[in-house]
Amino acid sequence: RGGGPGGGGGPGAPFLGPLAWNAAVSGDSRAAMEYAESALALAEKVSEPAVLVHSLTRLAEITFWRDGRIRRDLLERAIEIHSNTHGAPNSDPRATLAHQLGKAQHFEESRQIYEQLIAEAEAREDPEVVTLMFFLARMEVGSGHWERVGRLCREAMELARQTGRKTADALCRMILAEIDAYRGEVEPAVVLDLVREAQSPGYGGAPHRLKPALTSWELTCTDPTPRSRHREPAAQRVTHSDQVL
Repeated sequence: RGGGPGGGGGPGAPFLGPLAWNAAVSGDSRAAMEYAESALALAEKVSEPAVLVHSLTRLAEITFWRDGRIRRDLLERAIEIHSNTHGAPNSDPRATLAHQLGKAQHFEESRQIYEQLIAEAEAREDPEVVTLMFFLARMEVGSGHWERVGRLCREAMELARQTGRKTADALCRMILAEIDAYRGEVEPAVVLDLVREAQSPGYGGAPHRLKPALTSWELTCTDPTPRSRHREPAAQRVTHSDQVL
């Protein structure tokens, strides 16, 4: 690592952020934390609000990945700076807070933040609203409000098709397939096709989320035929390498 992420003459905060991300994705949580902390320390020394917001958010993300802690102190500070300096909508740290709250099963607070972000995006006619709707729908899968998930996904898919955002359309269909798999209402082959389609734009989280749904489908399958008893479980066909987030 070139003498350590905090060494003199090392890269600045904008360069350390991606290093922290790459280390986290590769599973080196210690290096990821070191890079993220060093990036924040450097960002504190420069008068660039966007860099500071990014560094605060990245450290909060790395911390959450590492041990599940929500660093509200970091995120609330990032949110305040972003708001006061009219930061770019696509770098709003509220989205990170909403995501982490949803993962921690604080569904109501997460929902409120996502709905606020969606309302703001609709007001400025931002086509990225479909991405926010996808994230809200994904959170609602965990909350158990599956009818709401269906409505959100169908609305987002329609907007995605109107704006040519094929990735969002594929990911929303993935969520619908995930729910159908939990309900036992979809064939595994359909879900696996969606996994491959969702991976093509680089969304590696698709198989990670769909594997439990496929496992649930397998456990509820009552087909007694020999072909059913001897087939390879669908969940096992989602490989470990596919599960990189």
